[in-house]
Amino acid sequence: MSKNKEKCIKWKNADFYLFYTLAFAGIALFLYMRFYLNGKSLVWSHDGVPQHLNSLAYYGRYLRKILHTLFIEHKLSIPMWDLNIGYGSDILTTLHYYVIGDPLTLLSVFFKSSQTEFLYEFLIFLRIYLAGIAFSRYAFYHKNSKQAVFMGSMIYVFAGWTIYAAMKHPYFSNPMIYLPFILMGIDKIYKKEKPYIFIWSVALAGLSNFYFFYMLGIFMVLYAAVRYFEQFEDRSLKNIGRWLGTFFMYSIIAVLIAAVILLPVILPVLGTDRFKAQNYVPLLYDKVYYEKYLGCLIGENMIQWGVAGFTAVSMTGVFVLFSKRKKYTALKVGFVLLNAFLLLPYAGHVLNGFSYVSNRWIWAYGMLIAYIFVKIYPELFT
Repeated sequence: MSKNKEKCIKWKNADFYLFYTLAFAGIALFLYMRFYLNGKSLVWSHDGVPQHLNSLAYYGRYLRKILHTLFIEHKLSIPMWDLNIGYGSDILTTLHYYVIGDPLTLLSVFFKSSQTEFLYEFLIFLRIYLAGIAFSRYAFYHKNSKQAVFMGSMIYVFAGWTIYAAMKHPYFSNPMIYLPFILMGIDKIYKKEKPYIFIWSVALAGLSNFYFFYMLGIFMVLYAAVRYFEQFEDRSLKNIGRWLGTFFMYSIIAVLIAAVILLPVILPVLGTDRFKAQNYVPLLYDKVYYEKYLGCLIGENMIQWGVAGFTAVSMTGVFVLFSKRKKYTALKVGFVLLNAFLLLPYAGHVLNGFSYVSNRWIWAYGMLIAYIFVKIYPELFT
């Protein structure tokens, strides 16, 4: 695609992003006012104050100290240990899970400790906003209409996960930003286009948070496999091996970029008692889980962090999807597979790093539901 044509497409989509921004701002303001009018902050009392807020304030002071040393004292000094963290602790491994590596938390350098709460609340909505932008880029890449993409973006970013989980743990919406770019990068590689989006989105995901990076890696492999069998008739071991080699090479490049943070963080984490603990994994959930399952997709919270809460209109996309024979096979496979993951505790065990059972991967299910609606939207009028 020529540069002039790319610029033309960007200008054509400018009205979409203006409308998306205004709509997002209106809904976000409504959500925030529900807290404000009830005298509540967006900082959760349990983990928000002692962990997330304090980590963000600490990171801002930490960055300002490094810059002060560099520009005022004219020497580069990056503190790696702090005796004021517990009984003394490594700064990188302590704060990576919360702030270090996430590009958005670099904004903390501009905010005093007393202003951290404002930044904290702003970043909650900024992450959700960027997740919608990322989803729209993926959807536009696959040549979907603006109206369908807008509705899909709203379904994606205002599902239960963002309203419930991302309000409690702001960085829980980070994988929602990276996933669409990683999947688009996979499609670009299959089309023999430049692999930069794939490499940099995987690298940023690795730098940002190792926990969600692990989940993203699993969904990356599943997506690449489904898309391969959908697009290529040559399914010989030689061709599969060639593509595996291609993705392995690009993935290694991305991991090497992220290794400056990923490697020193992940090694001690794997040795902690939390990851070594033997967790009981039942064959099935309790009966009440399956009784409430369908209702929970558009309403209540499932157990084990299965926070779905998709708008009811998105379910129409699923019904129409399965009414179309010999069409949308990849989406059907994805829907069946991810629902199986939600119904089986062992899947929650594997996706949670072989730790306790948890469905904190449900943001990926949300992207699938949103994109099904985007693809099916034109079919609703035929």
